[in-house]
Amino acid sequence: MSALPSLDLEQLFQEHQRDLLAMLRRMVGCQDTAADLAQEAYVRLAHLPASQTIASPKAFLFRTATNLALDHFRREKHRGQKQRSLDEAEKIPTEAPPADQQVYDRQRIASLEVALTNLSERTRSVFVLRRVYGYSYQEIAVQLGISERSVEKHLVKAMTHCQQMCLNEDEPPADDTSGGGDPDDTSLGERV
Repeated sequence: MSALPSLDLEQLFQEHQRDLLAMLRRMVGCQDTAADLAQEAYVRLAHLPASQTIASPKAFLFRTATNLALDHFRREKHRGQKQRSLDEAEKIPTEAPPADQQVYDRQRIASLEVALTNLSERTRSVFVLRRVYGYSYQEIAVQLGISERSVEKHLVKAMTHCQQMCLNEDEPPADDTSGGGDPDDTSLGERV
């Protein structure tokens, strides 16, 4: 009944099922639909007439699955179903962080850059060599002609300074304790 012995069909399934499902999932955007289409592709392959020879079973399987996915899209279009809603599109995983996180990250980097410019040249060099380029204390000491203990002190100074600068930026502005306040601010009630 089939151009492939059942063992070959099983082997084809074992070797290519994961890739086939991944391709179909990318095409149709739904795990369940992808699984249904993959199953249909295997069924069609199993029901080929024995007289039909297939030079490349993998290529035939993937082409059959692709055609089934295209047929699926045509059926969906004829049913009048709309494309995925914006809500569904937002659920699609992305490697990029959310926009607000990107803005926050850029602000933190800018703060770090400002903090680094306030350091001495030597301290900044130690920090960059260690934290950016991953040099060991010994490598930094040799490159800058200082002791490893000095490298450690410069690194502690840089880290403390950068941490303090970042903490200061995260703190809300201090309240005005002079008692003057905003004359238009009535939230505290009338002063007598």
